[in-house]
Parts: sequence; structure tokens; C-alpha cells
Amino acid sequence: MQRLAALLTNHIRRRIGERAFQFDGRLADPGLGLVPPLDLSLFRDQPFLLDKLRQPECGAALALNSFALWRRAPGQLELAGVSGFREVLLNLRCPTGIRGTPPHLDVLARGRRALVAVSARGLEYLSRHTARVAPAYLELEPPAGLGPWLELLRDLAARRVGYRFLNAAMLGKLALALGRTFPEHRIHLFQIFLEPRDADSFEPFARHRRELESLRERVQGSRVSFTFDSFAALWREWADRDEPPWLRPLVSQLEARYDIAVAARPTVGFPLAVAQR
Repeated sequence: MQRLAALLTNHIRRRIGERAFQFDGRLADPGLGLVPPLDLSLFRDQPFLLDKLRQPECGAALALNSFALWRRAPGQLELAGVSGFREVLLNLRCPTGIRGTPPHLDVLARGRRALVAVSARGLEYLSRHTARVAPAYLELEPPAGLGPWLELLRDLAARRVGYRFLNAAMLGKLALALGRTFPEHRIHLFQIFLEPRDADSFEPFARHRRELESLRERVQGSRVSFTFDSFAALWREWADRDEPPWLRPLVSQLEARYDIAVAARPTVGFPLAVAQR
């Protein structure tokens, strides 16, 4: 799987240019991690986000490229079947009430009564990960309406359930954090991910989707619902819209960079780089 991730990563990176990357595999200029018409002025209020753009294939960079302009037009965004947003926020930490680093959230679209929390994945899910659940989660009383998510974390800790590609522990922690932080909102946890256009021909991508569907079914009825889709599907929805006026040009640029295929011919001489979060 590491080699598959590296192959797809290089398909993305060759569209930016080999010389733009340093010896450590990161972009020397974070501005090159943005697609037109985006520029670094969009992140003057959050300059720490610029470092995430140095790995253009990671979920954080995909989220920044896809959602940064929506901060100017939250009321026009529709996401996971929800609309009427009042604000779109990027790169958040959500406290769980458990000691340690709070889980990371790429995008939060919030309305008066409902919100959509976006966890974005680039090609990271193709790399092996280990589910880590702190013992403190096992001692929690189930928060109201969040029992299925807490039970998931307990099963992961006891290794009664496992996922090869899905970081279910991270999603479980996010769900608990969101339920704790926004007790008055209807909450939708939405995972979006990058796939090659020929994903149907390769078992790792099919298995990833099966794991996502399994999790969706497992937590049905929870106060934090779970849904998922690919970036490509999301962008196709946006391409069908007339407004905002910048949306279709943005989608064209996103697809120009990220519409990749496993079967695409790689650039000769470009060193393989493994996608990391």
C-alpha cells in the first residue's frame, strides 16, 4: 500500500513541478500548494496553516484548497445534505474531556441548529496506522446519544474490531468531542477522501469504502451521524452550481491537480514520496 500511495502522490506532485520540492519532499514555497485562484492572503488570520500546504497530497491541503473560499459565502454552502450555515471554520481542535492532544478537525460548517464537521483524507489512508485509544476512554460514562461511538472506541481498544484503512479511533474521538462541545446542535461527521479515477479496479479502495459503510451502519441512531464521500463526488456537485461565481473555476483547478489514476504514466526520475498526515 505504501508504494500505491507513493505512486499517486507523485502523479499530483509532477503537476506542480519537481523543482518546487525540497529534499525532504515538502514544497519550498507553501503558496504552490494552493490552486488558483487561491493565494496566501486567505490565511493571514491563520499563518500556521501554511505549513500544511507543503504536502499538497495530504487531507489538510485538500481541505484548505476546497473550503477556504467558502468562508466568504457560508450561507451558499451545502454539505452532507445540510445547508443554512452561518460560518465555515478551518483547522480546529475539539476537546474530548480526556487528557492529551484533542482530535483534529479540518473544517467545521456551523448553522444555528446543525453543523457538519469535516475530516479530510488525502492518500494517508493507504498507509498503515495503529488504533490508539487511551485507557481513560474506557472509563467514561456514555454521553447522551453517543453510546455507539464510545462502544466503538472500547472495541478498538480491546481489539474486538479492526480496520485496515479507516482511522476509526480518530473518528470516534472526534464524535465524542463534537457531542461534548455542541450539545444543542444536530451534528453530522463527514469524512471526505481522495481516490483515483480508476479506484474501482483496485481492492484497497473498495475495502476502504466497505469500512466506511460498516462504520456508518454501526453508529446509526447516534446523536452524531456519520457519512462519507470522495472529493471527486463533492466537486462534481459543486460544478453543477452557478453560484458563487468563483466555484466552477475553483473546481476546474482542483480537478486539474487532483484528478489522478493509478494507471497514469509516472514521471521518470521523480523520487517516490510517501503520503503522510
